[in-house]
Amino acid sequence: MTLRWRFSIFIAAVIVVTVSVYSVGFLYSEKRHLEIEQEKAHLTAANHLAYACGQALVNRDDLAVLNFFKELSRSTDFVEAMCVDEHGRITLHSNLKKSGAKMASVNAKIPSRVTIKDTGGRNLWAYDHPVFRAGRPVSGARVVFDEQRTQNQVKNALTGTMRRSSGLAVGILGIAFLFAWGTARALTRPILAMAVGAKRVGGGDWSARVDAGAPGELGVLAREFNTMSEKLGELDRLKDQFVAAVSHDLRNPLGAINASAKMLQGDALGPVPVTRWTSSSPASRD
Repeated sequence: MTLRWRFSIFIAAVIVVTVSVYSVGFLYSEKRHLEIEQEKAHLTAANHLAYACGQALVNRDDLAVLNFFKELSRSTDFVEAMCVDEHGRITLHSNLKKSGAKMASVNAKIPSRVTIKDTGGRNLWAYDHPVFRAGRPVSGARVVFDEQRTQNQVKNALTGTMRRSSGLAVGILGIAFLFAWGTARALTRPILAMAVGAKRVGGGDWSARVDAGAPGELGVLAREFNTMSEKLGELDRLKDQFVAAVSHDLRNPLGAINASAKMLQGDALGPVPVTRWTSSSPASRD
Protein backbone atom coordinates (compact mmCIF):
# COMPACT_ATOMS: atom_id res chain seq x y z
CA MET A 1 0.00 0.00 0.00
CA THR A 2 1.40 3.36 -1.00
CA LEU A 3 2.04 6.14 1.47
CA ARG A 4 -0.65 8.26 -0.16
CA TRP A 5 -3.31 5.63 0.46
CA ARG A 6 -2.12 5.16 4.02
CA PHE A 7 -2.37 8.88 4.66
CA SER A 8 -5.81 8.98 3.01
CA ILE A 9 -7.18 6.09 5.05
CA PHE A 10 -5.73 7.46 8.28
CA ILE A 11 -7.10 10.98 7.77
CA ALA A 12 -10.47 9.62 6.62
CA ALA A 13 -10.64 7.34 9.67
CA VAL A 14 -9.90 10.26 11.99
CA ILE A 15 -12.62 12.33 10.33
CA VAL A 16 -15.15 9.47 10.46
CA VAL A 17 -14.44 8.84 14.16
CA THR A 18 -14.73 12.57 14.88
CA VAL A 19 -18.02 12.87 12.99
CA SER A 20 -19.35 9.72 14.70
CA VAL A 21 -18.47 10.98 18.17
CA TYR A 22 -20.00 14.36 17.34
CA SER A 23 -23.15 12.69 15.98
CA VAL A 24 -23.58 10.55 19.09
CA GLY A 25 -23.07 13.59 21.29
CA PHE A 26 -25.47 15.64 19.18
CA LEU A 27 -28.18 12.95 19.28
CA TYR A 28 -27.81 12.55 23.04
CA SER A 29 -27.99 16.32 23.51
CA GLU A 30 -31.00 16.54 21.19
CA LYS A 31 -32.72 13.74 23.10
CA ARG A 32 -32.16 15.52 26.41
CA HIS A 33 -33.40 18.77 24.87
CA LEU A 34 -36.59 17.10 23.61
CA GLU A 35 -37.20 15.48 26.99
CA ILE A 36 -36.74 18.81 28.76
CA GLU A 37 -39.08 20.51 26.29
CA GLN A 38 -41.70 17.81 26.87
CA GLU A 39 -41.29 18.27 30.62
CA LYS A 40 -41.74 22.03 30.23
CA ALA A 41 -44.81 21.51 28.05
CA HIS A 42 -46.37 19.21 30.66
CA LEU A 43 -45.64 21.64 33.49
CA THR A 44 -47.06 24.51 31.42
CA ALA A 45 -50.21 22.49 30.78
CA ALA A 46 -50.61 21.84 34.51
CA ASN A 47 -50.05 25.53 35.24
CA HIS A 48 -52.65 26.62 32.69
CA LEU A 49 -55.11 24.06 33.98
CA ALA A 50 -54.61 25.33 37.53
CA TYR A 51 -55.34 28.86 36.36
CA ALA A 52 -58.45 27.70 34.49
CA CYS A 53 -59.60 25.73 37.51
CA GLY A 54 -59.15 28.81 39.70
CA GLN A 55 -61.15 30.95 37.31
CA ALA A 56 -63.88 28.34 37.15
CA LEU A 57 -63.96 28.21 40.96
CA VAL A 58 -64.34 31.98 41.21
CA ASN A 59 -66.65 32.63 38.24
CA ARG A 60 -68.63 29.41 38.47
CA ASP A 61 -67.98 28.90 34.77
CA ASP A 62 -66.65 25.51 33.69
CA LEU A 63 -66.58 26.25 29.96
CA ALA A 64 -62.96 27.45 29.90
CA VAL A 65 -61.82 24.31 31.72
CA LEU A 66 -63.76 22.04 29.37
CA ASN A 67 -62.26 23.79 26.34
CA PHE A 68 -58.80 23.32 27.85
CA PHE A 69 -59.54 19.62 28.35
CA LYS A 70 -60.43 19.45 24.67
CA GLU A 71 -57.12 21.05 23.72
CA LEU A 72 -55.19 18.64 25.95
CA SER A 73 -56.91 15.62 24.43
CA ARG A 74 -55.26 16.38 21.08
CA SER A 75 -51.89 15.37 22.51
CA THR A 76 -51.11 11.70 21.85
CA ASP A 77 -49.61 11.15 25.32
CA PHE A 78 -52.49 12.78 27.23
CA VAL A 79 -54.41 10.47 29.59
CA GLU A 80 -56.61 12.60 31.83
CA ALA A 81 -56.90 15.95 33.61
CA MET A 82 -58.90 17.15 36.59
CA CYS A 83 -59.61 20.00 38.98
CA VAL A 84 -59.68 19.10 42.69
CA ASP A 85 -61.15 21.26 45.45
CA GLU A 86 -59.74 21.73 48.95
CA HIS A 87 -61.64 18.69 50.18
CA GLY A 88 -60.03 16.38 47.62
CA ARG A 89 -63.17 16.09 45.49
CA ILE A 90 -62.84 16.16 41.70
CA THR A 91 -64.89 19.14 40.57
CA LEU A 92 -64.10 18.73 36.88
CA HIS A 93 -62.60 15.85 34.96
CA SER A 94 -61.71 15.31 31.31
CA ASN A 95 -63.92 12.23 31.64
CA LEU A 96 -67.14 13.73 32.91
CA LYS A 97 -68.15 10.41 34.44
CA LYS A 98 -65.38 10.77 37.03
CA SER A 99 -66.45 14.23 38.21
CA GLY A 100 -67.41 14.27 41.88
CA ALA A 101 -65.13 11.40 42.87
CA LYS A 102 -62.59 11.69 45.67
CA MET A 103 -58.94 12.29 44.70
CA ALA A 104 -56.95 12.88 47.88
CA SER A 105 -53.50 12.20 46.40
CA VAL A 106 -53.23 15.49 44.47
CA ASN A 107 -50.40 17.70 45.76
CA ALA A 108 -52.06 21.07 46.29
CA LYS A 109 -49.03 22.71 47.90
CA ILE A 110 -46.29 23.02 45.23
CA PRO A 111 -45.96 22.11 41.56
CA SER A 112 -44.64 18.56 41.32
CA ARG A 113 -44.56 15.43 39.23
CA VAL A 114 -45.24 11.93 40.50
CA THR A 115 -45.11 8.59 38.72
CA ILE A 116 -48.16 6.41 39.16
CA LYS A 117 -49.47 3.22 37.61
CA ASP A 118 -52.88 2.67 36.11
CA THR A 119 -54.91 -0.53 36.30
CA GLY A 120 -53.14 -1.83 33.20
CA GLY A 121 -49.68 -1.43 34.73
CA ARG A 122 -48.68 1.57 32.60
CA ASN A 123 -46.36 4.18 34.05
CA LEU A 124 -48.09 7.55 34.13
CA TRP A 125 -46.66 10.97 34.85
CA ALA A 126 -49.01 13.03 36.99
CA TYR A 127 -48.30 16.77 37.13
CA ASP A 128 -49.90 18.52 40.11
CA HIS A 129 -50.22 22.27 40.41
CA PRO A 130 -51.88 24.25 43.21
CA VAL A 131 -54.82 26.54 42.61
CA PHE A 132 -54.44 29.81 44.47
CA ARG A 133 -57.11 32.03 46.00
CA ALA A 134 -56.16 35.23 47.75
CA GLY A 135 -52.52 34.29 47.44
CA ARG A 136 -52.81 30.88 49.12
CA PRO A 137 -53.29 27.39 47.66
CA VAL A 138 -56.86 26.23 48.19
CA SER A 139 -57.16 23.41 45.66
CA GLY A 140 -55.21 21.70 42.93
CA ALA A 141 -55.12 20.62 39.31
CA ARG A 142 -53.68 17.46 37.84
CA VAL A 143 -52.69 16.54 34.28
CA VAL A 144 -51.69 12.95 33.56
CA PHE A 145 -49.56 11.82 30.61
CA ASP A 146 -48.54 8.36 29.43
CA GLU A 147 -44.79 7.94 30.01
CA GLN A 148 -44.33 5.45 27.15
CA ARG A 149 -46.18 7.64 24.66
CA THR A 150 -44.18 10.66 25.75
CA GLN A 151 -40.96 8.75 25.17
CA ASN A 152 -42.28 7.60 21.81
CA GLN A 153 -42.89 11.23 20.86
CA VAL A 154 -39.28 12.02 21.77
CA LYS A 155 -38.04 9.05 19.73
CA ASN A 156 -40.15 10.04 16.72
CA ALA A 157 -38.87 13.61 16.86
CA LEU A 158 -35.31 12.30 17.20
CA THR A 159 -35.82 9.95 14.25
CA GLY A 160 -37.08 12.84 12.16
CA THR A 161 -34.01 14.85 13.09
CA MET A 162 -31.77 11.93 12.11
CA ARG A 163 -33.53 11.55 8.76
CA ARG A 164 -33.23 15.24 7.99
CA SER A 165 -29.55 15.29 8.92
CA SER A 166 -28.62 12.00 7.20
CA GLY A 167 -28.22 13.67 3.79
CA LEU A 168 -26.07 16.37 5.35
CA ALA A 169 -23.98 13.72 7.11
CA VAL A 170 -23.39 11.84 3.84
CA GLY A 171 -22.36 15.08 2.16
CA ILE A 172 -19.99 15.91 5.02
CA LEU A 173 -18.42 12.44 4.83
CA GLY A 174 -17.98 12.78 1.05
CA ILE A 175 -16.28 16.13 1.50
CA ALA A 176 -14.19 14.62 4.30
CA PHE A 177 -12.93 11.83 2.03
CA LEU A 178 -12.07 14.33 -0.70
CA PHE A 179 -10.29 16.46 1.87
CA ALA A 180 -8.41 13.39 3.13
CA TRP A 181 -7.30 12.47 -0.40
CA GLY A 182 -6.23 16.04 -1.18
CA THR A 183 -4.35 16.35 2.11
CA ALA A 184 -2.62 13.01 1.59
CA ARG A 185 -1.68 14.02 -1.96
CA ALA A 186 -0.27 17.34 -0.73
CA LEU A 187 1.73 15.54 1.96
CA THR A 188 3.11 12.77 -0.23
CA ARG A 189 3.92 14.81 -3.35
CA PRO A 190 7.11 16.38 -1.86
CA ILE A 191 8.13 12.99 -0.45
CA LEU A 192 7.70 11.29 -3.84
CA ALA A 193 9.63 14.12 -5.50
CA MET A 194 12.49 13.60 -3.05
CA ALA A 195 12.39 9.85 -3.71
CA VAL A 196 12.78 10.51 -7.45
CA GLY A 197 15.57 12.99 -6.74
CA ALA A 198 17.35 10.49 -4.48
CA LYS A 199 17.15 7.89 -7.26
CA ARG A 200 18.74 10.35 -9.70
CA VAL A 201 21.48 11.21 -7.23
CA GLY A 202 22.09 7.51 -6.66
CA GLY A 203 22.55 7.16 -10.41
CA GLY A 204 25.22 9.88 -10.42
CA ASP A 205 23.07 12.83 -11.54
CA TRP A 206 24.32 15.54 -9.19
CA SER A 207 22.12 18.17 -10.84
CA ALA A 208 18.97 16.62 -9.34
CA ARG A 209 16.92 19.20 -7.39
CA VAL A 210 13.49 19.12 -5.77
CA ASP A 211 10.95 21.87 -5.17
CA ALA A 212 11.70 23.47 -1.80
CA GLY A 213 8.47 25.44 -1.63
CA ALA A 214 6.63 22.91 0.56
CA PRO A 215 5.56 24.29 3.94
CA GLY A 216 6.99 23.20 7.27
CA GLU A 217 9.33 20.29 7.77
CA LEU A 218 8.91 19.03 4.21
CA GLY A 219 10.28 22.31 2.88
CA VAL A 220 13.24 22.09 5.26
CA LEU A 221 13.88 18.52 4.16
CA ALA A 222 13.72 19.53 0.47
CA ARG A 223 16.21 22.37 1.01
CA GLU A 224 18.58 20.05 2.86
CA PHE A 225 18.27 17.54 0.03
CA ASN A 226 19.19 20.19 -2.53
CA THR A 227 22.17 21.26 -0.40
CA MET A 228 23.30 17.65 -0.11
CA SER A 229 23.02 17.13 -3.88
CA GLU A 230 24.99 20.30 -4.55
CA LYS A 231 27.76 19.31 -2.13
CA LEU A 232 27.96 15.82 -3.58
CA GLY A 233 28.36 17.40 -7.02
CA GLU A 234 31.18 19.60 -5.70
CA LEU A 235 32.88 16.56 -4.13
CA ASP A 236 32.59 14.71 -7.42
CA ARG A 237 34.17 17.62 -9.31
CA LEU A 238 36.99 17.87 -6.74
CA LYS A 239 37.56 14.14 -7.12
CA ASP A 240 37.83 14.49 -10.89
CA GLN A 241 40.23 17.42 -10.52
CA PHE A 242 42.38 15.51 -8.06
CA VAL A 243 42.53 12.43 -10.25
CA ALA A 244 43.43 14.59 -13.28
CA ALA A 245 46.18 16.41 -11.39
CA VAL A 246 47.67 13.21 -10.01
CA SER A 247 47.48 11.57 -13.42
CA HIS A 248 49.25 14.54 -15.01
CA ASP A 249 51.96 14.64 -12.36
CA LEU A 250 52.62 10.91 -12.60
CA ARG A 251 52.34 10.59 -16.37
CA ASN A 252 55.89 11.86 -17.24
CA PRO A 253 57.90 9.91 -14.63
CA LEU A 254 55.86 6.81 -15.18
CA GLY A 255 56.33 7.18 -18.94
CA ALA A 256 60.12 7.46 -18.52
CA ILE A 257 60.18 4.47 -16.18
CA ASN A 258 58.06 2.49 -18.63
CA ALA A 259 60.36 3.36 -21.54
CA SER A 260 63.47 2.44 -19.58
CA ALA A 261 61.91 -0.83 -18.55
CA LYS A 262 61.09 -1.67 -22.14
CA MET A 263 64.60 -0.79 -23.24
CA LEU A 264 66.08 -3.02 -20.56
CA GLN A 265 63.85 -5.89 -21.61
CA GLY A 266 64.85 -5.61 -25.27
CA ASP A 267 68.11 -5.32 -27.26
CA ALA A 268 67.70 -1.76 -28.25
CA LEU A 269 70.84 -0.67 -26.45
CA GLY A 270 73.20 -3.23 -28.20
CA PRO A 271 76.38 -4.60 -26.65
CA VAL A 272 78.30 -2.31 -24.36
CA PRO A 273 81.89 -1.75 -25.75
CA VAL A 274 84.70 -2.68 -23.40
CA THR A 275 87.90 -0.58 -23.47
CA ARG A 276 91.09 -2.27 -22.44
CA TRP A 277 94.03 -0.30 -21.11
CA THR A 278 97.66 -1.66 -21.26
CA SER A 279 100.70 -0.20 -19.53
CA SER A 280 103.76 0.51 -21.64
CA SER A 281 107.16 1.95 -20.69
CA PRO A 282 109.28 4.34 -22.67
CA ALA A 283 111.75 1.67 -23.28
CA SER A 284 109.26 -0.58 -24.76
CA ARG A 285 107.86 2.12 -26.94
CA ASP A 286 111.26 2.67 -28.35
